[in-house]
Amino acid sequence: MIEIPRCLARQLRAVLRRTLMDLEPRGAWPLVLFQADESGLTVHAVQGDLGVRYHEPGPRSPETIAFRSSMLAEFEGRTEQPVALEEVSAGKGQARWSDGAVPRITEFETVTLDNIPAFPALPKRFTPLPVGFLRALGEAAQSTGLVSQRPAVARVLLGGKAGEVVATDGRQLLVQRGFPLPWQEEVLVPRLPVLSHLDLAPEGPVGLGRSNDHVTLRAGPWTFALAIDRASRFPNVGAVIPKSAAVTSALQLHPEDAACLAAALPKVPVREGDAPVTLDLGGRVGFRARAEDQGPVTEAVLSRSTASGQPVRLCLDRRHLLRALKLGFTELAVVSPDKPLAWRDPDRIFICMPLDPKAALPPQADVLRIESMADTAPTLSPPERSDPPMPEPSTTERSTDNHRLPGPPDRNGGLEELIVEADALRGLLGEAAARTTRLLGALKQHRRQARAVQAAMASLRDLDLAR
Repeated sequence: MIEIPRCLARQLRAVLRRTLMDLEPRGAWPLVLFQADESGLTVHAVQGDLGVRYHEPGPRSPETIAFRSSMLAEFEGRTEQPVALEEVSAGKGQARWSDGAVPRITEFETVTLDNIPAFPALPKRFTPLPVGFLRALGEAAQSTGLVSQRPAVARVLLGGKAGEVVATDGRQLLVQRGFPLPWQEEVLVPRLPVLSHLDLAPEGPVGLGRSNDHVTLRAGPWTFALAIDRASRFPNVGAVIPKSAAVTSALQLHPEDAACLAAALPKVPVREGDAPVTLDLGGRVGFRARAEDQGPVTEAVLSRSTASGQPVRLCLDRRHLLRALKLGFTELAVVSPDKPLAWRDPDRIFICMPLDPKAALPPQADVLRIESMADTAPTLSPPERSDPPMPEPSTTERSTDNHRLPGPPDRNGGLEELIVEADALRGLLGEAAARTTRLLGALKQHRRQARAVQAAMASLRDLDLAR
């Protein structure tokens, strides 16, 4: 018999969903192996080019049990209350736990150990890395594309010589540097979206190792084996990073303006599709957006921020601007309105493709203004008609060739927060459905027992006790 806390079953299912089920969320759940021995409890599952392993030290009685991981939903919970897993006969397992004061039992199918894919061999040595490496992998996972459209952009590039973590989906590119990777060459590995979720991200010492076929990441009790992709070819990202000598304009966002804009962006109405917004780097720094071509323009004057170089008006996707702000960037380098835009800090570069410069919104008198100077959260307010519009940039705007980084369009878009919230709600609803199923089963069992008692009483009443 193997005992685990119900909250661990819940965490295991969540981690498997965010790793092994990432590419095929509607596919079959992986098989999971629970193994206890004198070294402790080990749980692992492997599917595709990813493996997940959990280890809890401390001697235990030798025991193994394996089953389809979707079964975890039947007995998972949010408490430390234990659930006992046991194989009661060939091909049949049983989970026993208490739901409050109510004892619960559920049966499930088990599989033999021969059917469980082996976890890749661990490397002989793990190189310690800063905890920031986990955050870098999590941010990289949010910058990747769809594997069905281009396999390479669904990968993360780990550049050993430069100590880089690089990811792109074709229209955005994130380069993060400063990590002492224990190899020199560049390797492509699967993304780890589980690291993007703070409630699931592992805690503890971080180590990285490599074998011939896998990169292995260890973080606290968790180990992730990432198969090295040697067949795919990663885009030449160096070709799209603007050279310093080519930069003609620059923006320095004041931290308070950046925070105000990040808070306001999700609320600003924009057009469907690419969600274009305008940044005006001429004289004063301005932001504009409009839901429809004929609708009112929303405008903010970022009075604490500064622009240098040639005045320029940029049209970019709101999702990319919001992502740059959430990543903490405040410095933007511009070559031209139709070339890749580069957000930079000492250890990172975030590149995004602008939209057609012709779609940029010019200054207008009739606007809804975001009060960016307010100490509280930004609000939209009607303008005073007497206010003059922002001045036009003095230089002639360049034409566009609709240049794009190679690859597919964005897959997540500006609805990231809503998608995360909806996914969390789906998990809660799934848990509610599982508990409802168990409650119905218990009620039906009580009903059968009540009927049996009623039948027995009726039989007693029918007896002729006089005989």
